[in-house]
Amino acid sequence: MLAFLKQDHITIRGLYGLLNRNGRRTPLNTIYRTMRVLCENGFAQARRFGEETHYDNISTKGDHDHLICTGCGHIVELEDPAIEGLRQQVARANGFHLTGRNLELYGLCAGCRSHPVPPEIA
Repeated sequence: MLAFLKQDHITIRGLYGLLNRNGRRTPLNTIYRTMRVLCENGFAQARRFGEETHYDNISTKGDHDHLICTGCGHIVELEDPAIEGLRQQVARANGFHLTGRNLELYGLCAGCRSHPVPPEIA
């Protein structure tokens, strides 16, 4: 699954397209099984962004948060010590010990703001 390890965020459909270029055939069920094993063993993390599940290669990076464009689906990873500090402060103030994290901020990227897609005519 070298194709997956070279990606930051990828869907099963995207991975299928990468693996089946140039006449190669990787069955879809093999990709699903492999991604499940990678997630179970801490090499990948499945996250639902919008309507699709994206798989994140976490084997070479730590916990991080995401900015997600609701226009084009572009994802930006972010790590900010101030956010982590605030997260810990809020948890302590409410008697929590954090065991996980998932911060997703949604909006429009610069490209989508400068070239908005017109709404569909009903």
